[in-house]
Amino acid sequence: MLQTYSQFRPTSLDARGLGLEDQQDWLVAPVVRTPNLDEDPLTVANWRAILEAIEELEGDHDVHYFGHWATPFEVILVEPNTPAAEWLEKCADALEDYPVVCEHTLCVVEDEMAERAWRQLDNEERRALLREAGLSQAKYRCVFPPSDDQGRIQQRLLGR
Repeated sequence: MLQTYSQFRPTSLDARGLGLEDQQDWLVAPVVRTPNLDEDPLTVANWRAILEAIEELEGDHDVHYFGHWATPFEVILVEPNTPAAEWLEKCADALEDYPVVCEHTLCVVEDEMAERAWRQLDNEERRALLREAGLSQAKYRCVFPPSDDQGRIQQRLLGR
């Protein structure tokens, strides 16, 4: 069951439904994002998948950024009693059993994040990863991380 914005509070030290007087009855999506901080692929993928889905459905929605005292964050609010709200309710229920909104989106986000991490490595760090994965160190010049190692390099790049 989703909570309304009037019930939402980022931490136990915050007031419920702070501001946004005209959206107190709107539903809060089950994923909260902390932009500009290190986010995990699952949070980014679920955020992206939820936003893309509700943008295709009838019903208003808003993304609100809060420059919170602890950690800035964003929430997705969805107008109640709309097809978008109905889908969001079903999505929240499904997330209780399985944490991924869309497997494809998760794969895309993992690839993007691994590629970004690969580009930030210097040549010696790339060679070390290749050595650990049992691959030719000559691949350190590749623009994208090698994918012929059963995903070991990608997992390391994602911090797993």
